[in-house]
Amino acid sequence: MVEQRDVRIILGNPIDWEKFRNKTVLVTGATGRLGMYIVEALSEANIDWNLNITILAMARSREKLRNVFRNSLELPFIHALVQDITEPVTWEGDIHYIFHTAGLASPEDFTNTPVETLWGHVQGTRNILELARTHHGEKILYVSTVEIYGAWES
Repeated sequence: MVEQRDVRIILGNPIDWEKFRNKTVLVTGATGRLGMYIVEALSEANIDWNLNITILAMARSREKLRNVFRNSLELPFIHALVQDITEPVTWEGDIHYIFHTAGLASPEDFTNTPVETLWGHVQGTRNILELARTHHGEKILYVSTVEIYGAWES
């Protein structure tokens, strides 16, 4: 799970946390390695600097969200969204920032079910772009894997 030491390192970096003040931030793939660190870092920054951020932690499994975030889900500014990224995302209200980290990433997924795996990335990203368009999105950060981009050749 998330190491508090790592979250403190993230918070110690020169990040303009003020840009998130009074904003709603969606993190897709919130139970994945990157997603959970983004949620926890935003949560800590929100508490430390009273930023009034609304955090939407999105994953396919409520149980996994509970296992990863435990008591953090009881905080009034964190909302668990149990949805599949390949379906249109539903949320009433603005979403200003999106950290799109959802998608299968293991080499086994790309080897055993390449079409389905790639489709999840393509359709999921399309859904996120549409969500940003219709919910006043300001910025999207898309996180992917080398399997999506291909190996770098020298």
